[in-house]
Amino acid sequence: MAELPQLHSDDTRERLLAAGLALFGRHGYDGVTTRMLAAAARVNQSAIPYHFGGKEGVYRAVAEFIAAEMGPRIQSLTREAEQRLQDPATDPGELLVQVVRDLAAASFVPGHPLAWFIFLTREQFHPTPAFDVLYERFTRPGHTLVSRLLARVTGQPEESPENLLLAHALIGAMVAFGSARTTLQRRLGWSESDYEPAQLQAMLAVIEQHCRATVAGLRRQA
Repeated sequence: MAELPQLHSDDTRERLLAAGLALFGRHGYDGVTTRMLAAAARVNQSAIPYHFGGKEGVYRAVAEFIAAEMGPRIQSLTREAEQRLQDPATDPGELLVQVVRDLAAASFVPGHPLAWFIFLTREQFHPTPAFDVLYERFTRPGHTLVSRLLARVTGQPEESPENLLLAHALIGAMVAFGSARTTLQRRLGWSESDYEPAQLQAMLAVIEQHCRATVAGLRRQA
């Protein structure tokens, strides 16, 4: 078998990360071998222990990559929301609607492939040590931001079970556009691939509408 061409170090890592994201999402951690990773990335198998220490290192690096992409976006939204809440004129309900829409927009921007959602969904059902990376740097900060704003709307304690469940419901409505996209695409007759820009805008409008209706209902109950 002919030797694969030598690649630059960064190129090798990027290829292995891309291969890991696709393969781990499709087959799970146990269903992927280092041989499969090397073949998909078109690199020598020895590159895996050299760059990542082994298959587990590739898996964790995929989680860190997703967290590094999404974490700063959520941090930016959190800082902006906290600054706006310092203004007495800020409507926390309206701010919540905008934050949920912005979170959805950050999650569905072009370049975030279906493999992201498959990988994240697998970690929800079968958490590995990589889940801690995603939770601390990505999912918990987003969940905390939504629950904090919800508490301003409902008057409930931010960390109360009722408030956290409400926050989870709001986030879940948004996540469904990623984790259950095939059902939606078939119902609407859309191609089963990445969402197109016009489709994304339609989804964001519905997510905003749903959140706004939820806020209005909560205010009536308060």
